[in-house]
Amino acid sequence: MNISGAIVKVKPGSDTAVLNALKGVEGCEIHLNQSSRIIVTLEAADVSGEIALVKTIEQIRDVVAVEMVYAYSEDELEQERDKLDLADDTPQWLNNESMDAREIKYGGDLKKKI
Repeated sequence: MNISGAIVKVKPGSDTAVLNALKGVEGCEIHLNQSSRIIVTLEAADVSGEIALVKTIEQIRDVVAVEMVYAYSEDELEQERDKLDLADDTPQWLNNESMDAREIKYGGDLKKKI
């Protein structure tokens, strides 16, 4: 589940028409309308669904821009954590509790050191 906050910027004087159009967009909840800016919450199953919502809103007449200001992706975060837990590419010395940190040599690029 992805939940995002966005600002929908509209042409001056077109707030009412855009608000009515937004009410018909499934997954979009309106929170505030002020000075040609409409604050909405977008809810979708994943990032692709979220992008589709943004593109749908961008196509509404008199919408100037849709700016994402917050995004939360619980399911995808857990999937990425699971991938990291299952990955076996962590160098052994990173998990060595007895390793003295002063013995670690850093060359400015961890990709070349690992």
